[in-house]
Amino acid sequence: MLIRSIRLSLFSLALCTSACWAVDLTGPIQTVKSVNKDGQGHKQAMAALREIEMADASQLPELLAAMDDANPLALNWLRGAYETIAAKQYSKLPVDALTAFLNDRSHLPQARRLAYARPRHPAVHRGHGGRGVD
Repeated sequence: MLIRSIRLSLFSLALCTSACWAVDLTGPIQTVKSVNKDGQGHKQAMAALREIEMADASQLPELLAAMDDANPLALNWLRGAYETIAAKQYSKLPVDALTAFLNDRSHLPQARRLAYARPRHPAVHRGHGGRGVD
């Protein structure tokens, strides 16, 4: 029975496309935004952050827009989630959507800067000295 369950799980995972990565970010973002400087809501925010970090790269503009009304602590957490998703899914970055976000001056300047300063290839962060991979 256990082996059958494992096989079924593996089969489901194999069929999974990038749509499986799409996560409803509304709830987790609100949870992160509700944490305060005294640490209230920290435990829930950590769990929500793990959910956010499972999002698809196509959801990065939504994550950036959530920064518009975030407190400084939540802004820092959301920025970290953005950078994590962007680094993991570098090849799937929605360049056109990020450019449109950048050009929309109604958004928070710090969020627009993240859209502008797209992360470099992950190999740069593994000690290749900024040269990338040959």
